[in-house]
Formats: sequence, structure tokens, C-alpha cells
Amino acid sequence: PALFPVVAGGAFVQRRRLWPTAMTQRLQIAIQNRIIMRVLAGVAGGPPPLPIRLLQWFPALRRVFARVMGMGMRREFDMSD
Repeated sequence: PALFPVVAGGAFVQRRRLWPTAMTQRLQIAIQNRIIMRVLAGVAGGPPPLPIRLLQWFPALRRVFARVMGMGMRREFDMSD
């Protein structure tokens, strides 16, 4: 038996998940390239980038940001049970 059986509609699920996955990865890369690399390189000076300042000014945005980074752009449910 197959370790991961092919489910009817698998191509549909793959297409559905492609965009949110790509967008989440783009966001992660942008954060890495624009914020984290500056900190690790020791580049000092100037205020934090605007997205970071927005997170500081609006605490509710922190929760939204954390949810998007942790769960992705689109919520998915396991309907196998």
C-alpha cells in the first residue's frame, strides 16, 4: 500500500494551497532580506522600517501578523475524520 494515498481532487487541493504558500514564503523572504539581515550585519542608524513601526504603534497588528506567519494566508482544515 502507498504511504500517502492519492485522494481524488488532489490537484485541486494543490492549486488551492499554492497561492497562500507562495505569498507566505514571499513575506518571510522580505522580512529576512529587509529586516533580519540588517540586524545581523550590524547596520545601525535610522528608525526601524515602516512595517515594524506599524507593529509598534498598533498592537492589534502584531496578532494579525503572527497569525499570518504562523498559519499562512488561508486557513486549512483537516476534514479526514
